[in-house]
Amino acid sequence: MCRTAADYPPELACPLARAFDRLGSLQIRAGGCAELGQSRPALLCDVSHLGERAAQVGVPGAQVGSDLVKPGEQLLELPLLGGGGAVVDVDDLPDLGQRHAESLASEDELEPGALSWAVHTLHTGAPRRDQPLGFVEAQRAGSDPELVGQLADRPDSSFPRGRHGAMVVDVNVNVKERAMFELSEDHELFRKTVREFADQEIAPHVAQWDREHFFPVDVVRKMGELGLFGLAVPEQYGGSGGDFTSVCVAIEELGRVDQSLGITLEAGMGLGINPILTFGTEEQKQRWIPDLAAGQALAGFGLTEPEAGSDAGATRTRAELVGSEWVINGAKAFITNSGTEITSLVTITARTGPNEISAIIVPSGTPGFVVEPPYEKLGWHISDTHGLTFTDCRVPAENLLGERGAGFRQFLAALDDGRIAISALAVGLAQACLDHSLRYANERHTFGAPIGSRQAVAFSLSDIAVGVEAARLLTYKAAWLKDSGRPAAEIKQAAARAKLFSSEAAMSAARTATQVFGGNGFMEEFPVARFYRDAKILEIGEGTSEVQRMLIARGLGLPVS
Repeated sequence: MCRTAADYPPELACPLARAFDRLGSLQIRAGGCAELGQSRPALLCDVSHLGERAAQVGVPGAQVGSDLVKPGEQLLELPLLGGGGAVVDVDDLPDLGQRHAESLASEDELEPGALSWAVHTLHTGAPRRDQPLGFVEAQRAGSDPELVGQLADRPDSSFPRGRHGAMVVDVNVNVKERAMFELSEDHELFRKTVREFADQEIAPHVAQWDREHFFPVDVVRKMGELGLFGLAVPEQYGGSGGDFTSVCVAIEELGRVDQSLGITLEAGMGLGINPILTFGTEEQKQRWIPDLAAGQALAGFGLTEPEAGSDAGATRTRAELVGSEWVINGAKAFITNSGTEITSLVTITARTGPNEISAIIVPSGTPGFVVEPPYEKLGWHISDTHGLTFTDCRVPAENLLGERGAGFRQFLAALDDGRIAISALAVGLAQACLDHSLRYANERHTFGAPIGSRQAVAFSLSDIAVGVEAARLLTYKAAWLKDSGRPAAEIKQAAARAKLFSSEAAMSAARTATQVFGGNGFMEEFPVARFYRDAKILEIGEGTSEVQRMLIARGLGLPVS
């Protein structure tokens, strides 16, 4: 049964959408009508001949009105208004194919195996009035004879031959609003995996490691085996090709148990791998990233100097091109992951000419490259942090990362991602402070009652809970913006806001938790003492709170300097 645009009212138009089932990718292709009677396009979604499969059509930016879905041979209109999202849930295909009148049922659940992840909507031009309005193409569906048998080859398909297509005809669907403030089921399952790892591999030992300032290389390698360092790395370089939201989930869960290993992961991915992955040549990527993504090696990010912190443009380290080598002289400060036994390189910024800062890869062990003794820090005792010096350090000219003179710009871009990740780390600390304080407030009794029954304690913990929730929302919104490919300026603003709020919320949570614990909060045997020490750096690293306020103000159009 084939419908054309001429069969439907001229005020309807259809975007190009994609749907996925358990077998692979389904693309639902629909053109608009030649004549648009309304300014807001609508989705005419007729689905049939898919077999007994549950499918989901994600329509990002759609707002679902009331009473728009009717049984049988009716139309589903989803005005595309921007923002938000809706999910069209086809959950009873045998009845739908028979045009069985099925009432709306918001409590219906997807059939097992159907993906719950919606995908992007693309707009297409209006088809001719004699063209089919909708068409379904099944990719990688050859393993399902039933499905393939129900799809007919289309000789006029615009897609490559060898795939299968069928006309899309009348169905009845249920429409459900897609929650805007929760992560996907896959992200939550991943969160559970990382949480179990942190509770089993890190929590039993973290107090001792912290006392001894011990960097647990074996645990870092296990983090690599779990795939944490390669989360956002393409599969061709040994990663899993995941999204940035997953990176934030992993960092938050590690930070909930220990901030030091959380920053080890954050710096290893965001500051070690990311610059090479984003700006490196294919040869540089192939040489360095596979071991970094596997957690078998770590890389440092050398931007800060003894006289150039927030004013990173005041870099004094110099690199002169002599023949086929860069000769580097200078010093870097507070560089994470720079001196471990598995550190393979440090990427640094250096002046390579007048008003010119470039990025250069310096492999560990290069003559003239010296890793100074570890710092004695207030917090992050398990994290590896060193100063670095370069004295006539020579590296090949091809170790230049990205374009000459673009190093400062490249590293600032990397910092935007890093600020979102630091925000996730802060969320983990604030959540940990809340968890420990709630447990203590229910167990600790004074004057015959748990201290949690006192308003002073209960209200202060309520404030922590609000801070945690707000920080988490800001963090994952920023991660979502990055995953959605939003403009860099928008991501920069979201990253600054998330980092500013989350770091200060974490510091406040640590201070309140220590107060709730009273004298015990001053004792190292209680985790809140460690979190109190670890929290302060969150307001400093990867851009102080003052820098974040400056960036936000500039984003508001204020001429702040």
